[in-house]
Amino acid sequence: MLQQSDKKMIKDAGIVGTLTVSSRILGFVRDSIIAMFLGAGIYSDAFFTAFRIPDLFRKLFSDGVLSISFIPIFTQILTRKSRKDAFDMARSALFLTAIVGVIALLFFIILTNFLFIESDLTIKLSNIMMPYVLSICIMSIFMGVLNSMGHFGAPAAAPILLNLTIIFSVTLFSPLSDQPAVIIAWGVTAGGILQLAVQIPFILKKGFKFRGQITLFHPDTMRAFKMMLPALAGTGHYQINMLVATIMASSMTSTFAQGSVSYLYYADRLVQFPLGLFTFSVSTPMFFIRTMDNTKFALIEIIPPINGI
Repeated sequence: MLQQSDKKMIKDAGIVGTLTVSSRILGFVRDSIIAMFLGAGIYSDAFFTAFRIPDLFRKLFSDGVLSISFIPIFTQILTRKSRKDAFDMARSALFLTAIVGVIALLFFIILTNFLFIESDLTIKLSNIMMPYVLSICIMSIFMGVLNSMGHFGAPAAAPILLNLTIIFSVTLFSPLSDQPAVIIAWGVTAGGILQLAVQIPFILKKGFKFRGQITLFHPDTMRAFKMMLPALAGTGHYQINMLVATIMASSMTSTFAQGSVSYLYYADRLVQFPLGLFTFSVSTPMFFIRTMDNTKFALIEIIPPINGI
C-alpha cells in the first residue's frame, strides 16, 4: 500500500510530466504560428539567427544541466547541514550567476554586432532579445532551489508562460506593426522576464532572502559550477553545432536562397519535437520521483561527500 509520501511523489511527478508535455506542445504551436506569420524569408531568417543564442542558453541551463550540478549539492547541504547554509550557497550561486550572465550578455551583444554587420535587422533583434540570456541564467538558480525543496509546479510551468507570451505577441501585436519580427523579439524578452518573476513569490515563501551573507566564490558553489562543465560539454555540442550552422547559413545569403536559416530552424524543430515530447517529458518526472524524497536522494550516491559534512 502506498504511503502518504509516495502518493505525494507520484502526484508531483504527474504535475511535472503534464506541465512538461504542455510546454512542448505549446512550443511546437509557437513555432508553427511564427512560421505562419513570418514564413521563410529575410525577416524570419533575421529573427531565427538572432534567437539562436538566447535559445542556446535556455536549452543548456533550464533543460537539465542545472539538475546535474546545482541540485545535488544544494540538497546535500539542505539535508546534512541547515537551510541557512543551503540558502547561503544559493545566494552565492545567484550572485555569481548574475555576474556571469551580465558578462555573457555584453559579450554576445559585441559578438553579434561583429558577426552580423551586414544585417542591421539581425543585430537589432539580437540586442532586443539578449536580456533573455540574463533572465534564464538567474531563473535556473531559482528553479534549482525550488526543485530541491520539493516545489515543482512553478519551474515546470515557466516555459509555458514563455510560449504563451510569444504566441500572444505574434497573434495580437505583430499584425499591427510593419516589423513583426521586432514585436516577436520583444515577446521573447517579456516572456523571459515573466518566467523569472513567477518564481520569486514561491522562492520567498520557502524562506529564501535576497539580502544576506554572500560569498562570491563559495566553495560549494564553485564545486557545482565545476560539475556543470562536463555536463555542458556533453549536452551542448548539438546546440552549438546548430548555432554554428545558423551563423554559416546567415553569412552565405548570396550563395543560399533567402529562407535557408528558417528552413534549418523549422527542420530542427520538427526533429526535436517528438524527442522533447516523449523522451524529456517522460524522463523528467522519473528523475523527480527518484529525487523528491530528500532522505533518499539518488544523485548523492554518484558524487563524493562535501568536505566538512
